[in-house]
Amino acid sequence: AELSALGLDTLTALRLDVTDAESIEAARKVVERATGGYGIDILINNAGYGDLGPTELISDADMRRQFDTNVFGLMAVTRAFLPAMRERGSGRILNVSSNGGRVTMPMFGVYSASKYALEALSDALRIELAAFGIQVVLIEPGPIRTDFANRAVTNSDKYKGAGPYAAIVQRAEEIAVFAEKGGVPPSVITRAIRRAITARWPRARYVA
Repeated sequence: AELSALGLDTLTALRLDVTDAESIEAARKVVERATGGYGIDILINNAGYGDLGPTELISDADMRRQFDTNVFGLMAVTRAFLPAMRERGSGRILNVSSNGGRVTMPMFGVYSASKYALEALSDALRIELAAFGIQVVLIEPGPIRTDFANRAVTNSDKYKGAGPYAAIVQRAEEIAVFAEKGGVPPSVITRAIRRAITARWPRARYVA
């Protein structure tokens, strides 16, 4: 109803889990049918979350989950939609990274590691895909007023009794929540994404 009121009746929403190969393939097939095999012009990889906690203590399982969403999931979605772009010789991929992919914050070491990986992959893809008419752009948000900090804080509950790190974890949680409250609204990122989409020759990075 909200979309109809905005005149966006043609927007189609699909359920997509970037860590589930079957879910990705199902979405790709829907897009293929809807576009007669053309595919998509723009792919925006926006799925991601952050784990907050002492880097020493974050478990292998939690670290893998972080990379499964922020890195491996992103690449799986990209691989699914890239061939159609390459075959027709045009397309644009926007990867939503973070300022955490440029500067590492204490207690966000694993999250930053995943975003550093995304930055490297994006830089490589930008060069590799240029010959096929495909452009790759990084969007690098700072603190945004979303639910990101609350989720990170919830994930860090297991480390609140983490011996020598307990006080640091508590302080990091407070800083994360404070920074998000003082952050910019999501519309700032929307504008950066729109510029990256509409620019004839987009920049490699849009810091927002």
